[in-house]
Amino acid sequence: MTDDKPLSFTVADLKTPKLRRCTFDVDTIDWRRARLLGAGLDGCVWRVFFGDRGPYALKLFWDAGVTYDISWYWAAQRECQNAALLQMLRASLDWEGQGGQRVQGVQGVQGAQAVQAVQAAQGKKGEEGEEGDQGDQGDQGEQGEQGEQGEQNKQENLPGTVLVHANPQTLEDALSNLMAFSLEAKQRNQTNETSQSVPPSQVQHQVQSQTSEVIRLGRDSMPRFAQCHGWLRVDGIALVRRMPLGVFPAVQVVDKHKRYVQDLQEFKDWKVQVGLADAADELELHYAIVYEYVESGGMDRERARVRHSKTWQGQQQAKAKAEAEAKEALAVGVETRNQRAQREALAARQKEQKEKQRQERLKEDQQQEHDRVAAVARFLHLVGISFCPQSLECNWKNGVLIDHSDIISPRSYGWAQMWYRIRSVEKLLAE
Repeated sequence: MTDDKPLSFTVADLKTPKLRRCTFDVDTIDWRRARLLGAGLDGCVWRVFFGDRGPYALKLFWDAGVTYDISWYWAAQRECQNAALLQMLRASLDWEGQGGQRVQGVQGVQGAQAVQAVQAAQGKKGEEGEEGDQGDQGDQGEQGEQGEQGEQNKQENLPGTVLVHANPQTLEDALSNLMAFSLEAKQRNQTNETSQSVPPSQVQHQVQSQTSEVIRLGRDSMPRFAQCHGWLRVDGIALVRRMPLGVFPAVQVVDKHKRYVQDLQEFKDWKVQVGLADAADELELHYAIVYEYVESGGMDRERARVRHSKTWQGQQQAKAKAEAEAKEALAVGVETRNQRAQREALAARQKEQKEKQRQERLKEDQQQEHDRVAAVARFLHLVGISFCPQSLECNWKNGVLIDHSDIISPRSYGWAQMWYRIRSVEKLLAE
């Protein structure tokens, strides 16, 4: 994990992804406005504001460092590497889609850094002012062959397309598809125009119907992922002591494992005991990572409503609502039999109409969420990334993957060929 390396997507970068340091100051968090979103095996997540900026999602990892006494992945390392890898894939596709120009918008910073990094890798000097000319040359195709030698050199240096195996099955296929996003692979494929760019909604059909074993991926082939703003180093104990009780993270018990913010002194004492540190060494700090805050969708609110209705508090609220409706009916006063029947029939029709509208909205939201999750699953499979054996619905929000430790790259610990397949939406959203 680095805080000064410009974003690039060479083979070396893809082999060892490194996430940038976040520029936000953790001391500016207004904990009165914070909200605890959840906690699990790896850490806990809050919705926070850094001063007047936000909201963001702040994830604090339980462990301050690698615990070598168990065979397990280091959550902070996996999540930071996955976030960096997704940024490089996005930068690679954006660069290809813009013909060598920087990309503005959500990925503007990443696109600008990718421009600088690729120019440095190619040994270009003094061409920053000619980026617009380069973009025009990329649109002109092979006209550079008829131009001057300088224009030919510029067009030859433009990165090419991303070509991947249409139906990867093995570790070799996964690694090959991942490295297809590298600058070196794009340069080798820059003259290949036989394949067609595939949007995420059509990748499944393209994989099944493609006669060739290779397909082309363009800018629209990558679905939305939660944007990562980088990593932080914090004293987790000091951080949670500043929090109000309403957002204080409780001890989590996951598969009989107790998870809580690791005491830094206890962790150092353990490392000294096993010979991994010296008594004079400074205390290690916890890692945290900052993401964009993804708003809840219609299906997220419906799942929350169903979960709440099953709790004691939800049942009491439903009971109180029924009693209030009964009292309101008594307060109407004396009615004739026909008046009461008409009022009850009208109320029943209104209730039925509202329920019908709600079901229609839920059906539409469910289809949209299904399409977004399916697009993520298809894209990750094409780039060689697999999901963990047991993916949970809480790792998604509004069809966006918000827990990047739920995926494993082919060069990371825990990747297994038996789990490398396109996972169904129903399994990815299992409770």
